[in-house]
Amino acid sequence: MKVMIRIVLLIAVSMLVTACDKHPVSDYQAKSGDTAFVHYTGTLPDGEVFETTSNEQARDIIIGQQQVLPAFENALIGMRIGEKKTFTVPSAEAFGPYRDDPGMTFTMDRSSLAHTIDPVVGMQLNAAVFLPDSPSEQPNMVPVTVTEVTDNTLTVDANHPLAGKDLKFEVEIVNIKPAELH
Repeated sequence: MKVMIRIVLLIAVSMLVTACDKHPVSDYQAKSGDTAFVHYTGTLPDGEVFETTSNEQARDIIIGQQQVLPAFENALIGMRIGEKKTFTVPSAEAFGPYRDDPGMTFTMDRSSLAHTIDPVVGMQLNAAVFLPDSPSEQPNMVPVTVTEVTDNTLTVDANHPLAGKDLKFEVEIVNIKPAELH
């Protein structure tokens, strides 16, 4: 009798372990509205890494909520848990072309900085921009990158740091929370 109970118990435990090995959404494909938990590394054409989650917790992205580039979201659609994908987002679908338009780069007096900072090339700042004919008297805050520093001036660039660059991503979906479970 004890042997029969052990066999039945062993079969039950074996079935339970087998059932647990089958993740309920392992064959589930990500779709718009789902939350995809992803690890990714973004690189430039020369291989320089501009962003990665490799040493962090997986990033959760609600597909279709424009939390990341639309091309990045579209690449997640149809992926499954554990699947890896490499894709390139052309600059036109990422941060657009680098623009040399008047006003995109400008030089200013260091004395006009609102805070006492020691600017260095590559530093990101927020510039207060007052737009003509704007109904609001509040400035628009525009991120700029310091491109040149002298004793009296600094030159900044309002282009996104990744403007004009194709972006390569290596992505792995580590989990998916279907939209209907939100």
